[in-house]
Amino acid sequence: MRKLKRKSNKAMCPTDKRPKCHICKENNADNVGKVNDLPGWIHYRAISKRHGESLGIKITKPFTIPICQKCYQQWVADDNGEPSYNHVCAKNAGFIDENGSPDVTAWKNNIMLKRANKLGHDSIAEMKFEADCKKALKAGFKDKDGNPDVIGWRNSTHRYLKFRKDYCENIDGRLGVVCTTTVMCSANLTVDHINGNNRDDTPGNHQTFCQCCHTYKTFLNGDNKSPGVKTMKHMSDEEAMKYFEAYNVN
Repeated sequence: MRKLKRKSNKAMCPTDKRPKCHICKENNADNVGKVNDLPGWIHYRAISKRHGESLGIKITKPFTIPICQKCYQQWVADDNGEPSYNHVCAKNAGFIDENGSPDVTAWKNNIMLKRANKLGHDSIAEMKFEADCKKALKAGFKDKDGNPDVIGWRNSTHRYLKFRKDYCENIDGRLGVVCTTTVMCSANLTVDHINGNNRDDTPGNHQTFCQCCHTYKTFLNGDNKSPGVKTMKHMSDEEAMKYFEAYNVN
């Protein structure tokens, strides 16, 4: 039996005719077909008298209103007294932590494990590794035997490891001493943030060091000392006590 080709949502529902969300008043024209293939994430939801009160709508009998996915999920979370839609899903699925709160992490891991088992994998890590192998091959990352270079591909997408070179840059003596370390593999090399801020990944703020040179530079510049620690060095005893009480530092 020949399968009929389904028309796109844009053809079925032009942008100017899409219903707007009753809550945020947007038709989300840029998000066509991303949720259940419905135009603009707009769904029609049944509204009861209790739900109508939470939305400020006077309802005499149940009816449906258009509501986008984002607003619907937040509405469900608020209606159940939870911070997010994921917390509601975890609670309904029976994933509760030792404090009696919904365990979102365990719920997500359970979903991922079921997906991995369905694809024939024994673990989530195995499923992710296979997916990364495909991405590495697609991006052209192969080792000398033609196998996918997963580590190389992952490093190329890392926020600062992508700046790592294949040698220690201290061979020019920029730290006051010339590096004489023999680099055996890429694991011997690290990426240093020149200004000491390991969250600053602006171009030009990285240099490649071996483990020895990186440790020496960290000690030399005091990169291991956070701004909070530097500030506390100049505190009086009275100021320090106020700091400990304010932040409950033991």
